[in-house]
Amino acid sequence: MVVRGQVYRESLVCTHDLGMSEDTGDSGGRAKFGFMDENELSEYIDVPVATLRSMRSRGGGPPFVKLGRRVRYVPSVVDKWIMDQLRTTTGDDEDDE
Repeated sequence: MVVRGQVYRESLVCTHDLGMSEDTGDSGGRAKFGFMDENELSEYIDVPVATLRSMRSRGGGPPFVKLGRRVRYVPSVVDKWIMDQLRTTTGDDEDDE
């Protein structure tokens, strides 16, 4: 989880927080992730893909994972990131500077 450019590692401890679910298929009980790609995330949070790419480059966007060349997002981690963006006033961001 990225909170203003810092990694929020506590959400990585619990597999439930990572959007993992048990695979009931023939994979030997391995956990399976439900990832979103940048196009799906773009639709989900109504932000252009170009903005997501810029956020990944500069920091401050939703946490992501790179699997080879592919960028993926974990829905529950994105939801946590969204909740961390809640503000009560426009001046809340000034505390970070």
